[in-house]
Amino acid sequence: MSNVAPFLFAPTVSRRKEPVLHARQAVLRALGRDDFAVAGAVVARNAYAFRHLDREHAPGLMSDLERALKRRDIRGIHLTLQQAVAAELVRCLSAVQENLCHSQDAKHLLMKCSRLFSMLEKDLGKKALDEGSWALQGCQKSIGTVGLFGVGCVTADPERFLRHKHTLMGILHSKGLIR
Repeated sequence: MSNVAPFLFAPTVSRRKEPVLHARQAVLRALGRDDFAVAGAVVARNAYAFRHLDREHAPGLMSDLERALKRRDIRGIHLTLQQAVAAELVRCLSAVQENLCHSQDAKHLLMKCSRLFSMLEKDLGKKALDEGSWALQGCQKSIGTVGLFGVGCVTADPERFLRHKHTLMGILHSKGLIR
């Protein structure tokens, strides 16, 4: 194993539901064996998912990933894969924002955001990790709940959610994870 080994600790993901995360895990595993051919094949097989992120959330992601693979630049590949995870996080936060009035959907999506954020832990540092966790908690608190028969009902707070989302985006941007 080369210097990629510390990056291999990622939760198992479903290939069909989360192709970018599956591809990230498979590429890092291949790089751990210095097998750039397999890493390139994994990216090619999941190109549709990377292209979607490239088009919607992270312009230039796919070309940077292909360039880093061609150059056999392990740091560049890792950075680009982390940027893909950050783009997935941004995509998921946008989905939470759209579903604030549907509390169960929003909470489920926010749990995914939390898992994605934890995958970026090694690139953030202690202070940014703490601030990001605080922002995610703020996002959680801004989601409304229907209560039980109306008792305990809390309305969603879109402005509060947006504030915490922007805080989280600022953290990711300051670490070079958002394009």
